[in-house]
Amino acid sequence: PRPSPLRAHPQPPAPPMSITVDLSTAGVPGRKAKVPLAPASLLVAARNAACQQHNLDPSRFALRHNRKILDLSVPFRLSGLPTHARVDLVPLASSAAALAAAAAAGPVNV
Repeated sequence: PRPSPLRAHPQPPAPPMSITVDLSTAGVPGRKAKVPLAPASLLVAARNAACQQHNLDPSRFALRHNRKILDLSVPFRLSGLPTHARVDLVPLASSAAALAAAAAAGPVNV
């Protein structure tokens, strides 16, 4: 008797990954943008997509999650964000001002 060939079982589709970007802190009150992402997508792509949906200049904004500015050069899967996370689009001036204030304070002595 001949052995039966193994049939490959189809892989279930990966759950859709997305983040919801709240634009109310960017001066667009009550607006949100749902941005679909692949696991390897950079967060800068999410920021650019959200800004493009509402005709905003992406170079003037950053993404914030739980009062922490996100590093936009990191892929979504390595960012530590959960699937379907809610992030805020904040003006870059406020985050840059916070960084400048921290830098002006100088090093912290322990």
